[in-house]
Amino acid sequence: CQGDIKAQYMLGECFYFGFGLEQDYRQAIYWFKRAAEYDLPQAYFNLGLCYYDGNGVKQDYEEASKYFKKAAEQNFPLAQYYLGQCYYNGEGIEQNYEKAVELFKKTIKDDLPPAQFALGVCYYNGEGVEQDYEEAIRNLRN
Repeated sequence: CQGDIKAQYMLGECFYFGFGLEQDYRQAIYWFKRAAEYDLPQAYFNLGLCYYDGNGVKQDYEEASKYFKKAAEQNFPLAQYYLGQCYYNGEGIEQNYEKAVELFKKTIKDDLPPAQFALGVCYYNGEGVEQDYEEAIRNLRN
């Protein structure tokens, strides 16, 4: 596993989900960090999830948002959605509805239903965008 980045990442997933191994979040984090050293967006995202949910580490939204941002900068859709949620809710990062909307919009092309729903809520409430019930309904239906 020493030189193969994807193998390191996959080993982290095996530990995280308990695929073929006993579930061990701390080992998962170790292997995700190894893969993240090579700028692998999936590894950044999963590290963010560990900190967001408090799996294997103390829950830390600020640390989670940093990892989500690193993955989102590489156009990783799930990271864009989670970072958008962090901005929307002010979790670990200053609340900013406009940035949340921007990130939710980036994921629409990837057909990510939770992001589209979140965008619909923003349009419905007029958070980060001008209130638009038609646009809200269009996003909430999909």
